[in-house]
Amino acid sequence: MGKSEAGSILALIEAIITFVVAAIILIVGVIFLTIPAATAEIQKEGLTVGFIFAFFLIAASIVFVIGYFKLYASKLMKSPKTTLKGGIIALVLGIVSGGLLCIIGGILGIVEGSNK
Repeated sequence: MGKSEAGSILALIEAIITFVVAAIILIVGVIFLTIPAATAEIQKEGLTVGFIFAFFLIAASIVFVIGYFKLYASKLMKSPKTTLKGGIIALVLGIVSGGLLCIIGGILGIVEGSNK
């Protein structure tokens, strides 16, 4: 069993990208909250501004949690004892979130973790 340095780096890059996406989602929610023209359009549709902001806040939180678990998988792949576990976590999260780098990193982690 060996550690997967390449898989760990790919999962780490994907985690950073996911954190940036979460920040962008949160910024878009704040923009919708602060721009008067956007709030007027939202209220015309019968929605409240708080509902729209809550939607963006929940979406950003979910994406942030996914990014955190990608970071956790990256750290697991650095240890020879937990490389396989980190690879499986990275692969599942990559499939769920559509992150190609995380999928590749997870596959590398599984391959390195299963080698004896």
